[in-house]
Amino acid sequence: MEKKIKLNFNEYKRNEKNSGNLSGYVNKVDYKIDDLGTTIDTSKVNTTNFSLEGGQTQQEVNKANKEAIDANTQAIDDIINNGVPSGNTSTINTTNATTEGGATQQEVNEANKEAIDANTQAIDDIINNGVPSGNTSTINTTNATTEGWATQKEVNEANKKSIDDINDQLDDLSDPITSNVTTVDAIAEGGATQQEVNEANKEAIDNLNTEYNELNDKINDLNSVISNMNDAIISIQESIESLFDCTDCPKTNEPTVNIDNEIIVDGSGNGSSDGSWSGDIIINNFSGQGRILLNPDPNSNTPIDLNDGSNSVEFDNLPPGDYVIYVFDDNNLISEFTFTISESNIPASATIDNVISNSPSIEDGNDGSISFDTNVNGCDGVATASLNPENGTTPITLTTGDNIGLTFSPLPAGDYTIQIYCDDVLINESDAITVPDYVAPSNGFIPLTPEADDGNSKTTGDIDDNYDNYDIIISKNNHPDYVSNGLFIGKEIAIGDLNLSGIIDGSEVDKLTFTSQTNFNTTNTGDYAGIYYLKGINVGLTPLITAGQYHNNDNFTWLDTITNYNMIIQKWSDETRGVKTYTFWEIDTTVGKSYIYAAKNAAETGLNGWTYNNLKIETGIGENSYLEMIYGINFTEITNLVTSSTGSRFTISDYTGYDLLLFNIEQSGNNSSGTWFININDLVQDGATKYSYGNYNDNYFTISGNVITWNAESGIGHLNLVGVKGIKI
Repeated sequence: MEKKIKLNFNEYKRNEKNSGNLSGYVNKVDYKIDDLGTTIDTSKVNTTNFSLEGGQTQQEVNKANKEAIDANTQAIDDIINNGVPSGNTSTINTTNATTEGGATQQEVNEANKEAIDANTQAIDDIINNGVPSGNTSTINTTNATTEGWATQKEVNEANKKSIDDINDQLDDLSDPITSNVTTVDAIAEGGATQQEVNEANKEAIDNLNTEYNELNDKINDLNSVISNMNDAIISIQESIESLFDCTDCPKTNEPTVNIDNEIIVDGSGNGSSDGSWSGDIIINNFSGQGRILLNPDPNSNTPIDLNDGSNSVEFDNLPPGDYVIYVFDDNNLISEFTFTISESNIPASATIDNVISNSPSIEDGNDGSISFDTNVNGCDGVATASLNPENGTTPITLTTGDNIGLTFSPLPAGDYTIQIYCDDVLINESDAITVPDYVAPSNGFIPLTPEADDGNSKTTGDIDDNYDNYDIIISKNNHPDYVSNGLFIGKEIAIGDLNLSGIIDGSEVDKLTFTSQTNFNTTNTGDYAGIYYLKGINVGLTPLITAGQYHNNDNFTWLDTITNYNMIIQKWSDETRGVKTYTFWEIDTTVGKSYIYAAKNAAETGLNGWTYNNLKIETGIGENSYLEMIYGINFTEITNLVTSSTGSRFTISDYTGYDLLLFNIEQSGNNSSGTWFININDLVQDGATKYSYGNYNDNYFTISGNVITWNAESGIGHLNLVGVKGIKI
């Protein structure tokens, strides 16, 4: 049967505002019906009874209901507004002007407002008629007949009831009763009164809502079924995949070959043969010996045997071209794989690294130099390195790859660049390189670490200049019991060398290492805790022997007359302690006199040094040390400072004008001598500070004023102090 949509109008006022609300409610009903249409294809939902439900499909029923609702909406608007435009109450006539209080609704509204305003004013007058505030039940009126009651409370209550009655009457005028509003056409509108229409519409909407909810429940049930089916499908897929991933399944009789982790590296270009192929060749079910053969194979052309399973294979040094890998089971070809090595055609390139410039050794000299390393790649012609300007140098022919330790010399001071060519094509050029002017030797030590920080110990740090720009470098060691200075030949030190800075005995050693041209660190054992400073000076070093390794009983020859110099400095390698050691020795040509490099060897069984007259190395029993180099030096001045001595006490003259104190020591019981120094600026005349000979404890001195007191250990390490001299650099 035909379903009508029922609306409830009891909550709406019969005025323009409520008319708008009613229209909004009807619109909501329309939207709800439309929402049903967008959720379900209503054109396909058949009705049970065409005659009773008003259509063959739900779509036809919905359309008929919507037309009825739209028609009812218009009829309702006509009833509410009585055909009168919204808001013009002057044209709404009343039924009875006498009983309703006016011929039009405007007159009634105005009369009612005047009455309400008058009553409100009268009540205010009564309430505020000079009567004091308080309990109104005790305030009597003047005339109960005229005022209405005997007390003010009774008057107020009566007035309030009258006002409420008036308000109720006004509400009745504006609140239509829908059961009394008759429709124009009961058949077309769906009821004889508006109440019947509203109820029928509400029932239809409720029924549609119920059907909508039931349909949603069915859709949710269907979605749940679909989700369960998806889970079942995924489970079936996983089961199928597990069948193919079986690692313990029986092997078939068919041999198989696979390649995994294949990597192809193309050649670098310019005719190079540096391409490669690598990968894992996996064979299974071979009946005989598995093997592979590369074709073409520029290297060996020899088959490679394979084991059952995975085999890591690499072919390298391949020129560009196409290749085939044949896989055999014995002599039966099972499979073949192809790959291609391409040529990158990288343009020629070169690096320029580790550039070091050295100044001429004399003023206006031309024996300066520039050394450097270069790496050349991709040049299929002739690679050369040239200096610009040339200044008499010739180009250096280079090879592909690293070219280490190249040098342009001799050079005067000036600015240069290094240019790398492939044939006539410039492929790299360095920044400007300065060969510095000759710098005359300084008569004072130059701080390499910040001088303001000399009082602080350090185990690592930066220096202000390249260490190998200096002939001599000295340090001050940090030890709680002794003060000592380390000595180094800057131009002899290689980066990474361990160089002895101080030693008390075999268990307490302070070692200095330069990690770069401008950075150092120390390796400390025992109570050593680093160094306080590094200072450098240039004094002019002249090689006196040919650099080499001079071991025990080896002889050497002088390259120059050593009496042309007043001091020599030497470099020893102490393999037992793993250090390089540098020491002074004041020239002494006494026949048979031995120079002491160390007071005793690491095994404490003998001396290390050499004998002047036969120039033979003596390293003692069990010592693994050797001499590497001896240089000659001429200090500005070396002066004896001892004015008197008694036993181990030496009185010296004023030493403050000198740079270093030089101590001449001798080995007890033999004709061996050595020297040792202390920086003048490190002396404290307190009579308590111990200044240690750089190799042994209990060989030290203290100084109080100008008196030096010497302490010597007994035994083979016992050293006698025989002289103190002042050195001006």
